[in-house]
Amino acid sequence: MADITKNNTSRRGRPAAVSIEEQLALFISHESLLFQNQNILRKLSDNIWKQLEELLDGKITAATLYFNLLQNRGNLMDKLIENTGRLPKNEEIIEYFSEDDNVLDASISSKSENDESENNIEFTIKLKFDDYRKLKPTVRNYKRGKYMKSYTTLKQHYWTSLFYERIWLEKKLPCNYVFKKCVIGNENTKHYFTFIGQCKDCLSKINGWSDDKPSEEDEIWRINICAEPPKKSKLLHTSKRQCKGAEREEVCKLLVHDLPSNWQREKVDKICNFGDKIPPHVYENHVLRQAKNEFKSKILGITEKCPISSLDILKQTSQNGSIHTICFNEFFVHYWSPFQIAVYKSANKLGHTKLAIDGTGSLVQQIKRAHSISHHIFLYEIVLYGYGVQVSVAQMLSEKQDMATIQYWLQKWLMTGVTFPKE
Repeated sequence: MADITKNNTSRRGRPAAVSIEEQLALFISHESLLFQNQNILRKLSDNIWKQLEELLDGKITAATLYFNLLQNRGNLMDKLIENTGRLPKNEEIIEYFSEDDNVLDASISSKSENDESENNIEFTIKLKFDDYRKLKPTVRNYKRGKYMKSYTTLKQHYWTSLFYERIWLEKKLPCNYVFKKCVIGNENTKHYFTFIGQCKDCLSKINGWSDDKPSEEDEIWRINICAEPPKKSKLLHTSKRQCKGAEREEVCKLLVHDLPSNWQREKVDKICNFGDKIPPHVYENHVLRQAKNEFKSKILGITEKCPISSLDILKQTSQNGSIHTICFNEFFVHYWSPFQIAVYKSANKLGHTKLAIDGTGSLVQQIKRAHSISHHIFLYEIVLYGYGVQVSVAQMLSEKQDMATIQYWLQKWLMTGVTFPKE
């Protein structure tokens, strides 16, 4: 018996740096500073928690003090209420007027959790087995200090956008849900799949689960959803979802030869009815433009953010033979492809060729320099026309719009071996 007692004693962890009794005494002495508006605990960002940490010489952090009291660890909140006579947070004071003695009385009523659950929105979303195959459940390792846990989850940055879109199509809730804790269970768990989430704007919660693993025979994967009603008006839901992962790549592929505004218009026409608020997964113009720019840079292999340096890289790599002259300050670039030269030479052999030079602005943004920005950049083109065709045979982007710059461009073009035009 003595050995058993000895073993149990040896298994105990080290004593707490600050005991529950010491924390309670500290909370009681500063009770008036811990709460606001009767019984609402002050937020973690309030200075009072940092002050309490300093009073304890940093033996326990401000966050630990806050959560110990908030989550009633060691019955701290109950003991504090008992010592100070403060009302619990889940109780409300309901005032009513007494007809007998005209005295204002107060009674305490507690909110029922059952009443709140009755207001929850419950529904089911359906996914095809092909959708499940794209999600690709994988094992992920989560490390915290020297401890590590492994969970089977759905494909990161893909399942969230897919689930949100289906939830919107089913109920059109205005909430911008942030999903987390997506877990694929095993044979011993109650549900095969579970997830939770919370709205970014009104903090209403959502959770979902599926009891059965999808199979090719069923074809449909049913996921049960239970969501709290939005706690704010839909007009106050203003945040947007992040465009990332597989969805960002799919959107970028559609934007390569299209405008962000067109994508927005088509998306809204597809998922919204007249009078609906634009949902959080219809991204704003600046997000779509940035995604499109990054995708194009990835295709072209551009890693340099400076536009002139990236032109120099292209000249030495994929566009060698098409980009000919680059000037940094004041900026200009001459470019034409070997195919354009071949087209001009072929047309020149046929007979009378005509060339025209035209320039236009507002197509290229000004270059930002260290202490200033460039002048307006114009696009100049040499256009071959005649015989029912009209085609560009050489181009120049230039910050300078004077005769000397244009003449230098024409001379560089003639140095490629082309003959003088007839007109």
